[in-house]
Amino acid sequence: MLDAVILLQFGCLNMVDNNPSRQLRVFVVALVTLGLSACAAQPPSTGMYWGNYETSLYTLANSPTDRVSQQHIGNLRNVVSVSDQRGWAPPPGAMLELAVLEAEAGNQAAYVELVIREYRLYPESRVYIHRWFPDVVVPPMPTPSTSPEQATDDNQAQEALDADTNANQ
Repeated sequence: MLDAVILLQFGCLNMVDNNPSRQLRVFVVALVTLGLSACAAQPPSTGMYWGNYETSLYTLANSPTDRVSQQHIGNLRNVVSVSDQRGWAPPPGAMLELAVLEAEAGNQAAYVELVIREYRLYPESRVYIHRWFPDVVVPPMPTPSTSPEQATDDNQAQEALDADTNANQ
């Protein structure tokens, strides 16, 4: 009787009957709904980790002290580290920003490594990297899977950059 009162409050009294096929349908619908809601509650398996980047950059822009700058560098290192731990690519540009800050701090090895990683992870940034980071020589990919088309694209991008640089001089 209590079940009928509870179901009546929710307008479900007509679902309570002794018809086995109706009970089975209600059970299956409830099970599917529960299953789908459980799938929706799972965290994404891929993505980009930004950490506290936005807050850190805002703080650095408003009060550019050495302490705040060091905190921002630490935050960027954390973004790259957590992304690596999760098997995700770090957000585009995060490694280049960290590379510039590492170079300013005198850490040339980290600077070169971060620029090369950005170059390889985000091919669309290659022209930018060639223009703004000319001191970093990106070695060819170590895997034999580099196709001739990809190598040609890299060469064409470098040739276009060189032509543009020569035209501006």
